[in-house]
Amino acid sequence: MRWLQRSAAVLIFLPLVCAPANATDKLPFTLTISGPESGTVGDEIRISAVLKNLSNQTVQIEWGIQHTVLIHAENGEEPRPKPGLRVYAGSTGRLSLAPGQTSLQYVIVSGEHGDYDLSKPGKYVVRLQRPMDDAGYPKGSVIESNPIIITIVPKQHGESK
Repeated sequence: MRWLQRSAAVLIFLPLVCAPANATDKLPFTLTISGPESGTVGDEIRISAVLKNLSNQTVQIEWGIQHTVLIHAENGEEPRPKPGLRVYAGSTGRLSLAPGQTSLQYVIVSGEHGDYDLSKPGKYVVRLQRPMDDAGYPKGSVIESNPIIITIVPKQHGESK
């Protein structure tokens, strides 16, 4: 009879622990980005990404994890991704994020070390997604940032990069 009580306790507790979180579930984090309002074709565009722990628990996360950059022009076109590896400022490792604590990271969107070719002048909407499986959430769990708009202007005659 004791094994039945233990099994029942495990069966009741198991769904609470294993409840799936997916990309549409609300995770206890915010990802807020900011960056320049404008830049010139060829400039390095670097945005700040601030991850905040809204939970009541300290969470271990990967520092230096690659964000997914979501970017499109005002007309809906997506700029070409540049070939090669993504380059981010900072190092990698584990970080404890206490309740209410934030973590700052930079993402280079364009320029020599950036991910995208923003050689066409215009307005671009930029957002980031960050996987959260490193914080103990199931694979596929992501948070998405607020959008920002960056206006890329042409180089003036005589300007050099």
